Amino acid sequence: MVKLEDFFNVEACDRCGDCFVKCPVIHLSQNEAQREIGRLIDGEESKVVLEHCSTCFACNNICTKGANPYGLILFRWFERYQSKGVPERGVMALPLAPDNFYQVLMQKAPPDEQRALREWNDLSRPELSSAPQMLLAGCNLKMMPYFTFSSLFDDLPVFAAPDLCCGEVYFRMGILDKAESQAHYLEERYRALSPKKVVFFCLAGYNMIQNLWPGYFGVSFDFDKVYLLDHLWQKIERGDIKISHNAKESVTVQDPCHARTLGQHYMDLPRRLLEEMGYSLVEMEHNREMALCCGYGNGAARYSPVDIIAWSIRRLREARQTGAKMLVTYCTVCLLYLSVARKLYPMAPPVYHVLDLLQTAIGEQPAMRHSERANKMIKYMTLGLPRMLSPKRSWVEL
Repeated sequence: MVKLEDFFNVEACDRCGDCFVKCPVIHLSQNEAQREIGRLIDGEESKVVLEHCSTCFACNNICTKGANPYGLILFRWFERYQSKGVPERGVMALPLAPDNFYQVLMQKAPPDEQRALREWNDLSRPELSSAPQMLLAGCNLKMMPYFTFSSLFDDLPVFAAPDLCCGEVYFRMGILDKAESQAHYLEERYRALSPKKVVFFCLAGYNMIQNLWPGYFGVSFDFDKVYLLDHLWQKIERGDIKISHNAKESVTVQDPCHARTLGQHYMDLPRRLLEEMGYSLVEMEHNREMALCCGYGNGAARYSPVDIIAWSIRRLREARQTGAKMLVTYCTVCLLYLSVARKLYPMAPPVYHVLDLLQTAIGEQPAMRHSERANKMIKYMTLGLPRMLSPKRSWVEL
């Protein structure tokens, strides 16, 4: 049973409103912010936040009382969902729903990526039981399997299964009963799989399994958990990965939302990698804990693709203002949506994943298929206009 107290510390909150005054998206005055936090706590109609929150977690970093205001927003969205359900355009983003955009991108992937996906889904492969560690291919990697076509992954057998969805999207959209159900399902699923050590390609999956699901729903996962960039950095320090390319270009970094909740180390790590490769870093106006979302999270408030694209373009404009030659991210969802937006705003610097640059730095030729994947996403959104405009609403099966 999902309760407000599980997500928001009512007693810790003094209703100061700083979370909405300093928020990089909401920007309320102190008086209005205090009224808005009061409305949310008291269960009254929200005037701004529930319509405009980008799910970037910044409010939790702003709050000095540890009240977790982001959890308050999620719970009020959960009440909205219980009452009204999710519109069809919201269902299109749910990883376990039929014909969602994740599935479409996987189905339209080239043959070499299709072969990789089929192999990953075979959980009976001997190397999975014999390897000391394996890489989980969540939605982030399954959208772009070509990233594993590199020697960087030689020591990481990859595993995947449709039901191993980490549930992050349900959490971010406030569908908290499904999030809780998926957390408990994953606890049992991983217990049956009994891995020794799992390397996570994306920070979202890592954060859900390492922190959020145990913290919110009391589940436990009894295996070692490592983030991919930590794994690769350790190999660089040991000399197992040798960087031979010395880049000179300037770059700016897009931090994914979960990096901000995990702490400085996870934001420092990609920057350290870039510096090791020779790149010079120029920060955007909004960076690190106060970075703007890539756009994807902006769709959670109103389930609006227009909100997503508008904020993606805003983020690209901010990157362009730095004068950097490249915009680098370490999240494939950020990579996808910023690549989609760049089709509409080509003056922005080109978008890369940090793994693209690392592959180049070790003398490999990265596949660089994200622009093609963005084209498929645009086609999916265009062909999906009837669903996006549909008044139908539904509830997620538990």
